[in-house]
Amino acid sequence: MGAAHRSWLRFVLALAAAFAIVPLWAAVPSALAAGDANTASCPGSTESSPGFRTYLPDCRAYELVTPPYKAGDFVAGEGASISPTGTALLGESLANFADEAPKVVGDPLNPYLFQRTPTGWTTSALLSPAEAALLVRPGKTIYRILFRGRDDESGRTLWSVLYRAGDELNLESIFYIEQPDGSFEELGPATPGPAAPNSFPTTSVGISNYAVSPGLTHVVFGGIDSELTLGEKWPGDTTAVGRENLFEYTSADKEEPRLVAVRNQHSLASNTEAELISSCGSFLGASFGDKRGALSDGGQEVIFTVAGGEGFECAGPPVDEIYVREGGERTLAISEPSHEDCEECNVTSGLESPVFQAASADGSKIYFTTSQELLPGATGSNLYVYDLAASPGHKVTQVSSGAGEAGVQGIVRISEDGSHA
Repeated sequence: MGAAHRSWLRFVLALAAAFAIVPLWAAVPSALAAGDANTASCPGSTESSPGFRTYLPDCRAYELVTPPYKAGDFVAGEGASISPTGTALLGESLANFADEAPKVVGDPLNPYLFQRTPTGWTTSALLSPAEAALLVRPGKTIYRILFRGRDDESGRTLWSVLYRAGDELNLESIFYIEQPDGSFEELGPATPGPAAPNSFPTTSVGISNYAVSPGLTHVVFGGIDSELTLGEKWPGDTTAVGRENLFEYTSADKEEPRLVAVRNQHSLASNTEAELISSCGSFLGASFGDKRGALSDGGQEVIFTVAGGEGFECAGPPVDEIYVREGGERTLAISEPSHEDCEECNVTSGLESPVFQAASADGSKIYFTTSQELLPGATGSNLYVYDLAASPGHKVTQVSSGAGEAGVQGIVRISEDGSHA
């Protein structure tokens, strides 16, 4: 990305993150009718929000959410989240607002909580220096603390902490859950061992994409062993060196995360039982792009892509393939479904790598594109949906059917229930 592009993106994000449009119904649930803010259709408008102006239509108000002074920086829109009531916002910034954030968090972004109060919006660091001090471990130095997710309902926050021993960059990573009272519970290690001494550290030290379910009941993340001390892997992980693999923590896991991209049609008692689908790597959702819905809201469905092994010194399917792991107990093939799931699907000839596009919030409807003629007459790049709840033999539907050859490039967004794309 060029400097001009970055400057433009920075400007747009600064504008987007500086203000929030707060409908009156967020503050006054009974006022649902449209109208001027100074009419009876918006009762209590001037009292309920300092941002109301009489000339604004549709019961709207503009309120400044982030602090006016941002130390020359902006609040990033990517990764920000808003509570269901619209009264709290999570955002990250390079800046240290009022020096509230501990410096150890500031590499590269500090997470902040913006909350709506009767007198306006307040800003607070999501992790105070006193709380960060609770994460110190004997014989180790905190190198970085990284924000990973927050549950709005319970107020619990997920962090990963990078530790190093002595002066060497011999880093290892641990997941923690912070309780609302500021105490920390160790979820488990994110890497099976330390990084190689004096290797160049990344912000995640082998941890790549990740997803967190509501309630923090499921944490799914990718791991790459290229920076680990030679020979150190989780038991059962036969992934080729330098390739990414997928892991999951649940509330029942403490000492090690579970491998996700496995053939096993039962729950793993330990990773030593794992039968990886591909040693060439696996990815949450797709290997690139938006991973929306790859982890269902309930955390039971994890949708992933395994890398094909053709032309590489690793074992895998001929092309990339999409799967879903359900409840940690069974794995279903999505892009090359079984005959029991799709009677008409061609899964033997003209194989092409599919791309995961999106999934419904409950993980039951999985959208993907492929140029493979998966269903009879489906030429070109087509969009399909795999419906877990559909009748046996008919779980795959071609969405982009029409008179001519399809040329689907991707999906902008699907509805939460997966009924519209």
